[in-house]
Amino acid sequence: MSTLSKTVWALGLLCVFLFVLLTGRANIRNFEKVQDSIEEIYEDRLVVKGLIFDLASLLHRKEIANVSRNQAFYERLNESVNNQIGRHLQEFRATKLTPFEEKTLDHFAKSITELRSMEEELDLAGGIDLSPVEEQRLAAQIASLKEDLKTLSKIQLSEGRRRLGVSDKAVNSMNTLARIENYMMLIFAIVMLALVFAVPKPRGPRSKD
Repeated sequence: MSTLSKTVWALGLLCVFLFVLLTGRANIRNFEKVQDSIEEIYEDRLVVKGLIFDLASLLHRKEIANVSRNQAFYERLNESVNNQIGRHLQEFRATKLTPFEEKTLDHFAKSITELRSMEEELDLAGGIDLSPVEEQRLAAQIASLKEDLKTLSKIQLSEGRRRLGVSDKAVNSMNTLARIENYMMLIFAIVMLALVFAVPKPRGPRSKD
């Protein structure tokens, strides 16, 4: 093999190596995006969805106790329910929050504090004998909290869809790069073969008559 042919093959192999390296790095970045999206959907969306469900269930217990005037609930169970709500809020804050999500959660936490103060002020553990105005205040406070939970639930759905969109784009990008890589490898092979066959072979020494 002549020096020129060796040079052509070396340059061709170098181009192939650089191209594979670049596409490989791009695919690694896209894979990391997919992995991050899957982890976030599970850790910061599905888990939070469960927390929202639990918080809604705990609020519903309070709501039922108010409607049924269940004093035993406030004597025996309300403090435990409040503690569970507090733990769920801590778990919620430990996840990755969007700015709007954090603002809504802050409002929910503040409203929970106001609800607890209201329950102490009305002395529900000492007996549920509320005026219509007091009943309305209590019901309105719980309704406001439920609205916050609805908003937080909608955020989970919206963010989950957004992360799935990011994941889909990354997967499509990987597929596109793989196809391009296959085509480019084929083109490189054809070009290299063409260059090799196009290189004139060195002529041997002329024979003397």
